[in-house]
Amino acid sequence: MEDTQRLLVRLTQDTILESIFEVRYEASSIPLADLLPGLIFSHLREEFPELESLPISAIPREVARQDPNLIHQPTKRLKGEGKAILIGDRVVSITMQRPYPGWDAFKRAILRILEIVRQAGVVPAVERYSIKYVNLIPHRSDVSGFDLIVSKLKISEWNVNEHTANLRLEVIDSSFLVLLTLANKAAAQLPDGSQLEGLLADIDIIRDKPDDTFWAEPGDAIEAIHTFEKRIFLSLLTEETLAAAGPQWEA
Repeated sequence: MEDTQRLLVRLTQDTILESIFEVRYEASSIPLADLLPGLIFSHLREEFPELESLPISAIPREVARQDPNLIHQPTKRLKGEGKAILIGDRVVSITMQRPYPGWDAFKRAILRILEIVRQAGVVPAVERYSIKYVNLIPHRSDVSGFDLIVSKLKISEWNVNEHTANLRLEVIDSSFLVLLTLANKAAAQLPDGSQLEGLLADIDIIRDKPDDTFWAEPGDAIEAIHTFEKRIFLSLLTEETLAAAGPQWEA
């Protein structure tokens, strides 16, 4: 279900478990995983007071550079309350855990980190950037699983929603690659210790090979990819599911 006339500001019953924005860039002769963490920490130490090495940092850099599964993996992490910045030789990302602070706050955090990285003047051209939202849409007393987003899903003679199922879809839409993962019987532990059960909707939107203006003017690109992701999310929901989440629309 998608409302093209109104702009959704937030859901009263927030479904977001985690939000991630990531930038991958070309290889550099400079060990950026050693340089950037200290630089970012010097600007943001009050918000991200903990700087730590990840286990993957034990792998020799020469070995990691030869493995396509490792070249974009972060090796350092700056931790704050419910959020983190992850950094590798060819990647930087910011992640925020539930409760989601809202798009305006998330976008400000993204732009601030990108500006620090840009001002370093040593990061090569961007290969891709992406935004990812992991949602858990809670079961209702009368509706659960895939019925929260579609009326009926069948494969052969089976009603898929009556069984445990994980679905993954890859679609190229406009200039974006959409990676959509759905799991009909998922559960997550919330910060207060309670457990929430529902439909997992993991939406990863990727923009490959952006133009050369990204570092100088990332705001429009970030806004566009977020708007696209939100359109995909809303298009998944039935009218009843959206209404149960308590949508708040822009005046």
